[in-house]
Amino acid sequence: MLRSRVRTIFFIIIFAIHALTLCRLHVNAEAASPPPTDASSSDDLLIDRKILFGNPVRTQGRISPDGTKLSWLAPSNGVLNVWVAPLTDLEDGARVLTDSSARPPQGAAWTANSRYILFGLDDGGDENTHVYAVDVETGEQRDLTPVGEGVKAVIVSYRFGQPNTLIVGLNERDPQVFDLYEIDIETGQRNLLLENDGGYLEFIFDDANEVRGALAQQSNGSTVVYKLVVGQNDDEAPPEFEEFFVIPSEDTLTTYPYLVKGDSLYMLDTRGRDKAAFVSMNFTTGGEVTVIAESDLADVSDISFDQVTLEPTAFLVDYLYPTWTALEGEYGEVLAAAEAKFGNDFAILSATADRSKYVIAGIGPTLPLVYFLFDKAANEFTELFVTRPDLDATLLQPMEAFEIEARDGLILTSYLTLPVGADADGDGIPEQPLPMILFVHGGPWARDSYNYNPYHQMFANRGYATMSVNYRGSTGFGKSFVNAA
Repeated sequence: MLRSRVRTIFFIIIFAIHALTLCRLHVNAEAASPPPTDASSSDDLLIDRKILFGNPVRTQGRISPDGTKLSWLAPSNGVLNVWVAPLTDLEDGARVLTDSSARPPQGAAWTANSRYILFGLDDGGDENTHVYAVDVETGEQRDLTPVGEGVKAVIVSYRFGQPNTLIVGLNERDPQVFDLYEIDIETGQRNLLLENDGGYLEFIFDDANEVRGALAQQSNGSTVVYKLVVGQNDDEAPPEFEEFFVIPSEDTLTTYPYLVKGDSLYMLDTRGRDKAAFVSMNFTTGGEVTVIAESDLADVSDISFDQVTLEPTAFLVDYLYPTWTALEGEYGEVLAAAEAKFGNDFAILSATADRSKYVIAGIGPTLPLVYFLFDKAANEFTELFVTRPDLDATLLQPMEAFEIEARDGLILTSYLTLPVGADADGDGIPEQPLPMILFVHGGPWARDSYNYNPYHQMFANRGYATMSVNYRGSTGFGKSFVNAA
């Protein structure tokens, strides 16, 4: 039934395109403009682009690990900066912590002791980020990587078990590779951890924040995963890696090691299969691979780990709709509460160290990020803030998720948003042909998903049907789909 309905939608879309083309052949430019809808014919119902695309009032809310404070990004001097407030006094207690005047801080995250917020910041868009720490109590902001011009610093690893230790990568010695450094967040002292003479692109860490492996791309497109056998804590010998296994070229975009815990290497894996599964491999022997989670519909595309124990807690599969599935009971209770309130339209963004409180955002096609505090013991949601309070949600249009069967039989997961009044019976199919915009995602190694999309909303608000298609080469639907491009 779904495929039949999809073909109906598809042919209506094709008819709409042909109808619009014919109209343009026989009428003047003014007459060929899209027919006004209730939204596009009234200034009161036209959504201002600044409301859709300008700076949010607040965003990226994160609870401190001790549960006493909330951080977020909000404008200060016209640029998004890091703010903080007691969780019990978000309005009067709010303070701005950073003073960026050109670019917003990137990836603001709490340290395990709730004393610092770490973030990256470049110089006016040169992409040579430095890593900073700002003291939440004093407001003191320090560059933890005071390196020369043209050097890039990236956070590589951080573990809650070592709250004052940060592993960063610096391309100071060689612009093409990143050496690993250990930084004491409190003192700023920096020590060389591993000199990257092997040209490794990424490193694998364990739950104790020790380097255990590395990845290097080969000229044939494959990636070799190496195991560290000598190095890091051996001052007498340079690092020494040995080959562990090879990721074939057709699997490089869909296979990715996460971390080592005990004897297990956790990873996403498509070797010998089409859809990425979440698996564990014995990192000592390289033996049997155990499948932890998988789906026949789409890749397992993300994993949630407990930030303290690093045990996996849930996995994400995003086919037509993003769906999280718990891997353990306690997190399952949180997912169940979020699903009861938001359906599938939510994201769990942060949690306290003891997992008693969570920041969960409601987000869907007609719900542009509303942040809530979830108290697990009380099973209670409390609204924290709305990212775009000036955006009238009643003007937003629903998104229809559906499949299109290509002429060679490949199924293309797609999303359609219609103008107000175009779908009177609510079946996701317009009552008459409409001008349509095909909004194509970048990449190609990316994808469109079912969520709030400001471009869809802007065009639909102005009378256009708007469709996004996950064309062949898009990620998330298995390696054969990626490699079909």
